Amino acid sequence: MLSRHLKLKFSLLQCTYWCSVGAFSSFAINYLQTQRGVSAGTAGTLLAVFTCVAFAGQFFWGRLCDRWKTNRKVFIITNFIMLAACFGVFFLRDLWMIFLAYGLLGFVQSTMPAVLDSWILKTYADNPQAYGPIRSSASFVYAIFTFFFGSIISRAGYGIMLVFVSVFVVGSIVVAFVAADAPQAEIPAAHPGAKGGMRRLLTGQFSLVLVALLCMGMSGGMYTFMAIIMNQVGGSVDFLGYTMFASAMCQVPFMLFSRKMARFSPKSRLLFAGCIYAVTLVGMALAKTPLTLVLMSLLSGAGFGIILPALRELVETYAPADLRTTAQSVSDAVNVSLAGLLNSLLISALGDTAGVSVVLFILAGVQIIGFIPLLMIRPPQKQ
Repeated sequence: MLSRHLKLKFSLLQCTYWCSVGAFSSFAINYLQTQRGVSAGTAGTLLAVFTCVAFAGQFFWGRLCDRWKTNRKVFIITNFIMLAACFGVFFLRDLWMIFLAYGLLGFVQSTMPAVLDSWILKTYADNPQAYGPIRSSASFVYAIFTFFFGSIISRAGYGIMLVFVSVFVVGSIVVAFVAADAPQAEIPAAHPGAKGGMRRLLTGQFSLVLVALLCMGMSGGMYTFMAIIMNQVGGSVDFLGYTMFASAMCQVPFMLFSRKMARFSPKSRLLFAGCIYAVTLVGMALAKTPLTLVLMSLLSGAGFGIILPALRELVETYAPADLRTTAQSVSDAVNVSLAGLLNSLLISALGDTAGVSVVLFILAGVQIIGFIPLLMIRPPQKQ
């Protein structure tokens, strides 16, 4: 009974967090462009600031969790800050103040999944497979919510974003208060050989893995500026919600059946999913209608559903045995934060001049280049 109650609480935390992202951050750039007149280039710069600050935030809040020996308190604190940042982005008028608020949002929001996922995995250290169903419930709820929320915004106005994000954040805080904190006793302390360990991690086969993940993260980061792409084809905020719904819903079956796909090596699965990403990017670059973007979102969702489990397995396989947890963190930083930062800089530099379609073609090329380090990876030596 206790386990059932714990799973319910963690499922609620996942759902409320991801729905809070869907209620505000997923539509924030669209709001700034359509209601504040922010250009595509400025929007790209905002995203670059968000991602750059998020990269620092991941390390800051992660260290704070270990230092304070609590995931729950950090999760609650970041929820409060996230809500304040959302109100700042919405109400502030000076562009530099919007940049400040949007950067603060990135500083806390991007680290919260790691804090929450780590909380769950530490709690279920003896039963890690419990994480999958908990996380998949959030993907499903997020898909349903974003499907309808775009239409709600178009009818009620963008101010409704603040109502929903407030409800979800308060819900997260309330559930976090009544949930037990993660066991912290097994967190290893830093040791004198840590720097040498990082040098070992960033050389050899694992360095090839990181290069491949960087390229794949850039190509998969197309959703970073989906609002910009949607605006260029004349799509409404309703269609922006439909793309999120399509992608999230298509991820679920591929994640659920990842065990059956495990008969293929993670390298083979990543190559296949990379091809899906390349086709998706070209399709988005050539899109002339919002419906095409929705269809491409279905395809990209399938790619992500294949990539996520394969990525985790590949990192686990090629990382040094004593550095596997660190390796997963480094791979996330490269695949998500660094790749997202490069994407944002790219759209910032070329969005107003060459156009978003050119950026998408470039990212398709980056994905194809990413096949090279993947193909260079040799089978792991048996220890």
